Amino acid sequence: LVQFSKDVICIDQPIKQKNVVSEELSSLKQMFGKALIAEQNIDAGCEVTLAHLGARKPMNGIPVDQFESLLNKKAKRVIVKGERLDWDDFI
Repeated sequence: LVQFSKDVICIDQPIKQKNVVSEELSSLKQMFGKALIAEQNIDAGCEVTLAHLGARKPMNGIPVDQFESLLNKKAKRVIVKGERLDWDDFI
């Protein structure tokens, strides 16, 4: 019951306060979110397909929700299976 009352108070806060809380929790998203990795080797000049992509925690690199933006881009270099993907690796 005490936790419920704390939650109600938090929900009742002004939007500005909710935005502050959201910013404070962004580090958790970084820690528990997933980033794209190479599910298989990607040769230089190869166009990325869904079969090339996998996901792994923590979220350092390209977030998984941006995978569609990466499809059909060409790799600038050889990317080894299991390596985290970065926008700088693609044309």
